[in-house]
Amino acid sequence: WRCAASCAPIILTKSSHDLDIIHWLLGQTAVSVASYGNLGYFRRENAPPEAADRCVDCPLQETCLYSATRFYRHSKEGWPFEVIAPPPDTLADRVRAIEEGPYGRCVWRNDNDVCDNQTVILEFESGIHATFGLQGLTADNTRKITILFDKGELTGDLHQSRITISHFTGEKDHLEIEEVPLPDTGDSHGGGDLHLLYALHSYLTRGEHSEVVTSLRSSIPSHVLAFLAEDSRTKDNVKLPVPDVLLPSAVAG
Repeated sequence: WRCAASCAPIILTKSSHDLDIIHWLLGQTAVSVASYGNLGYFRRENAPPEAADRCVDCPLQETCLYSATRFYRHSKEGWPFEVIAPPPDTLADRVRAIEEGPYGRCVWRNDNDVCDNQTVILEFESGIHATFGLQGLTADNTRKITILFDKGELTGDLHQSRITISHFTGEKDHLEIEEVPLPDTGDSHGGGDLHLLYALHSYLTRGEHSEVVTSLRSSIPSHVLAFLAEDSRTKDNVKLPVPDVLLPSAVAG
């Protein structure tokens, strides 16, 4: 997803989950989309003067924040370390991958032209607005959410497995804070991957439809919103109406 000419927009490939949960939480049809974003930092002019095209040839490879040799040259298991080389994914395979493959290219000096930051503004039929931000420069690679209610505010952090509810009290500088403990899911999608497999297995083996919570109807909106957001971004951030394909009647037909 580094090059717009050969892939889907980064707002779809990396953030469809976020647009999906916004649409699901509101339970309403989105009526318009506007988006802003660009490749602001990971550009050739921002590369250190001594940087090389590949990390293995770079004099900064042991100190650079984005060095592929520092990040991948080890035997740690799990994502994202094991994805750069095919199984059996040995240390030698990883070294060869960063020497020859795309993951070993300088983060500034390559053909990347997709956004490293993007903001999407969604308007829903009730008048509610939702804002999503994709940031490449962040201290913690996580997902965070804030929902504002009439009597409180909810915040959540995926990696911290934490939801906090701040209840309004009507008193100056005083909130009633409620911490909601969440289980440690053990996967990078907050437990979603494993539960989708459980649901699919129960459906295929026992025909239990009640646990199959995803469908074409619920999957289309996030994709349509992502493509519209990219269309808006590339057309001077124009506000675009959402087509009728998102309406349940149209999808159901």
